[in-house]
Amino acid sequence: MLRADDPPGFEILCLMPGFMIDEVSIKAWDDGRMQIRAQPKEPRAGALWGLKPIERLIQLPHAINAASAQALMTLHGQLFVRVNDE
Repeated sequence: MLRADDPPGFEILCLMPGFMIDEVSIKAWDDGRMQIRAQPKEPRAGALWGLKPIERLIQLPHAINAASAQALMTLHGQLFVRVNDE
């Protein structure tokens, strides 16, 4: 997690190797919480590759504008999330 400027907010990098963008979900709340989940669509294929469901709850240092959350995921499984201060 990095502090970002212009506009002020946070940038979060998560490594999600093996997951596709449609298997990842992000929720953000104005009180500074952010939830990142990943679940293989096909449990058998996930088991074959050793993928297990992931769920992380991140508490940011202060309140945010949850509606400003933006995410980008690369083909290499890097998830970038940007969210502005309230």
